[in-house]
Amino acid sequence: MVLNGGQITKRIKQELTYREIDDSIKNVWSVLYATGYLTGMHEEREDADIFWLWIPNGEIRKLFYELVEEKDYQVRYCTLREGMYGNDGVDR
Repeated sequence: MVLNGGQITKRIKQELTYREIDDSIKNVWSVLYATGYLTGMHEEREDADIFWLWIPNGEIRKLFYELVEEKDYQVRYCTLREGMYGNDGVDR
């Protein structure tokens, strides 16, 4: 869905530290948001930092498409792949 110009909702940890990056594969969304590979808008909710995320431009979309289509990376990046292709549920 995101690769086709859509949006996904994910929990973003805005104060993610370098040491916490490897704690969970779900932190990849926070890293991609913080580094500008995904653009987002905060969803107003009291209980969580939930963001609508999307790919900001065609150049980055092409980079993601090539990454998730690489057979060598499919197992390693399966969470990213699921999110990019339409798992638009919120990680909790």
